[in-house]
Amino acid sequence: MPKIQVTPFFTLCRVKVVKQKVDTSRKIVTIEVTPNRRYVPVCHKCHSKVKRIHSYHRRTIRDMDVFGAKSFITVEYRRLRCPHCGPVVEELPLMNPYERVTRRLAAHILGLCRYMTIKEIAEHLDLDWKTVKEIHKRFLKEKFSHEERGSPRILVIDEISIKKRHRYLTIIADWESGRVRGVVEGRSYESLRGFFVSLSDTERSSIEAVAMDMWDPYIKAVKESCPQAKIVFDQFHVVAAFGRVVNQLRKIEYRRRPRMVKQ
Repeated sequence: MPKIQVTPFFTLCRVKVVKQKVDTSRKIVTIEVTPNRRYVPVCHKCHSKVKRIHSYHRRTIRDMDVFGAKSFITVEYRRLRCPHCGPVVEELPLMNPYERVTRRLAAHILGLCRYMTIKEIAEHLDLDWKTVKEIHKRFLKEKFSHEERGSPRILVIDEISIKKRHRYLTIIADWESGRVRGVVEGRSYESLRGFFVSLSDTERSSIEAVAMDMWDPYIKAVKESCPQAKIVFDQFHVVAAFGRVVNQLRKIEYRRRPRMVKQ
């Protein structure tokens, strides 16, 4: 593999390439960069310029492949003494603080998430699936955590089994928008009560009805948290309960009927 000049790939990253190496047999590119001293360091939290340096550190991160070869970058970065945020890591366009991949590789992974599973992406890029999962999870959190959800009018409560031995998650969704409003572990009174406690008084008072199955802990939590809300039972559970009552009456009547005496 001929020598590749990688410096142009870092012109907008406020770093300076000090060393590069290509292992043709293993198809691995290793690059070392340091912060460009022409720029004043910036706090990654408040984005203000900070001149006081706390300490220097190094980290090796994964970058996008270069002509089919894995690319690793050893980054020298600085911890700053920000007057507003205290000791913090400097802001570098090359990577997000505390992450093990570059921002451009993270963007590439998010693009692949539209068409591939997390496992497939991890195998395709030879990354730990947990790394891919965390990148996707952070993206979803940033996109939806500040979204205006409004006050729900009708809630739907249901549980799903996540593992054997009766481990459950309780899912609370807005019936009108379809958005998930909460996911809590277990299906107990305490778990559902905790969700209602997390809502504001305005949100709780706006709830007019709650649809759920005939589970006593759910009923108790809803009655205590939203006494104004009407409880609507799932029709399938109502039919199943009605069927059990009919079956029980059938057995009682069968036992009551006079026995036929054989001639």
